[in-house]
Amino acid sequence: IIIHPNPHYSKVVKSVQSVSKNIISLNPEKIAANANKNIFLVYMADWSGFWKKMSPIWDHVVDNVVREQGESETVVFGRIDCVSYSEFCAEKGVKVYPSLKFLSPQGNVESFFGKLNMENLTNF
Repeated sequence: IIIHPNPHYSKVVKSVQSVSKNIISLNPEKIAANANKNIFLVYMADWSGFWKKMSPIWDHVVDNVVREQGESETVVFGRIDCVSYSEFCAEKGVKVYPSLKFLSPQGNVESFFGKLNMENLTNF
């Protein structure tokens, strides 16, 4: 359970956990340890209504990709809790939750912009 950081939203909200075993919880150290891989990373906050809507869709998209292409040693699907790692997320320029980014081993970062639905997330 998490309390929203904005006092105007003081109600307690339930934590949203990924149900997909293919999505791992990451922290800054784990992201650095996987820097040699392609990382699809969701910067999230459990209190975000958009994250609550996106989470099951993202789980489904990731599970479909893994089912169709198989598990990969070079691709990581992860999420980072920006409530717990707020400074790290702010350093990365994350201002909206959820934010989806693709991090390449070459250091390139591509941000997802668009409607959070199955088709758009799959195409990303």
